[in-house]
Amino acid sequence: MNIGMLPALSSLGWQLAGVKDGSHDHMRIFEGHESIVTSIAFSPDSLTLVSAATRGPALFWELGGSAKPRPYPDGGSSVVIDGLTRVAWSQQADTLALGHANGSVDVVSPAGVLRVHIASNIIAPVTGLAFFGNGRYLITCCGGADEDSGAIFIADRDKKFGRIAGTPSGTSFGAAAATPRSKVCYYVDSRRRVFRWDLTATDRRKTNNFTKPIRALALSPNGHLFAATDDYVIHIYDADTMQRQRTLTGHQGVVDALTFTPDGRHIVSGAWDKTVRFWDAETGRENAVHDWDIGQVRTLAISPDGLIGAAAGDRGMIVVWDIGD
Repeated sequence: MNIGMLPALSSLGWQLAGVKDGSHDHMRIFEGHESIVTSIAFSPDSLTLVSAATRGPALFWELGGSAKPRPYPDGGSSVVIDGLTRVAWSQQADTLALGHANGSVDVVSPAGVLRVHIASNIIAPVTGLAFFGNGRYLITCCGGADEDSGAIFIADRDKKFGRIAGTPSGTSFGAAAATPRSKVCYYVDSRRRVFRWDLTATDRRKTNNFTKPIRALALSPNGHLFAATDDYVIHIYDADTMQRQRTLTGHQGVVDALTFTPDGRHIVSGAWDKTVRFWDAETGRENAVHDWDIGQVRTLAISPDGLIGAAAGDRGMIVVWDIGD
């Protein structure tokens, strides 16, 4: 994989920085959060990045405009933020979802206007959040420090994001992932299993227990594969049969973030070893390693057009960089 220099970002005066594989890329560091950045997501047009942190508002970064971010909520809003844990941006609908540490979810417009507040029936952080079904459905997972402090539910946009399905509270849940156009989603439970939930079926398929807690989950764009973390390693599964295909090794720290590139060719991972790595999704071969001074990587995202990557972590900084073909 070659890391390129895209004119769109080069024209913004982004600085040149090196990566471990010997290539170079244009990158920029965004600073605005004063705590751990927990989640980031790109807008459908790839021009805006939204970030959430354990303290303070969510921030909207206009990649082609002002370096000063827009906060959600703004200073005059009555919305109360007490720690944000997850953010999801629907790629089919003009809608974002922000998960709170208290288990509730704000559904907002890209302009930062609150549309719906989904209250929680259990006080546990939102640990998984994903739109699917062409933006109609939203899966929300909540989980706490013990196995009996969580819940999971699916909300329907046509019912003003009212809950249409879920599981009884009493089990802690983790990451969630979904393909944007299907009615199938995936989620993690505290017993270290990944579940496949098809809204058109009654049963839910699951994997065998992992050896370590699953901190991150990602689904390929075509829905054929999913990747899940297992401490320092990443396992690739057939998303339909739930059978493991291969294992990726190379990180020297807990892998806390995963995503696929929009073309499905690469898996991108971020870890507490302070690196971001690109892997060939078919062969498992490591293709590139980035090592920026942003601390432990807790979250990452690739823009829908596949041209820009972003990663952030425990130092409150966000790195945004160009990706080549």
